[in-house]
Amino acid sequence: MEVTLLGTGAADGWPNPWCSCASCADARERHEQRRPTSALLDGVLLLDLAPGLPPDGISLGCVHTVLVTHAHPDHCSPFALLWRHWAALPGPLTVVGPEPVVEECRPGSPPRTR
Repeated sequence: MEVTLLGTGAADGWPNPWCSCASCADARERHEQRRPTSALLDGVLLLDLAPGLPPDGISLGCVHTVLVTHAHPDHCSPFALLWRHWAALPGPLTVVGPEPVVEECRPGSPPRTR
């Protein structure tokens, strides 16, 4: 099994773009950035649908299943599924998670903006 960590930051990533603490300032100085937590297993299973693009060099084109742990916006960003729709990939995408997650990710549902 190959596990690729796509993000290891908190809900706001790291550094927080609004924060000026020493830790965030140092990370910006070193050009270090971490996305909200998510992972890719064997290139086909996405754990959590974090907002934003995956790190450079990572494609989600082979993902056929997304497992979302809960409906917080840093773990469930259904807007990202619009990008998959634009790519016109063949085959269905299975989204697994609590009912609120599944509802928000249902095809045709408007992206959440909270």
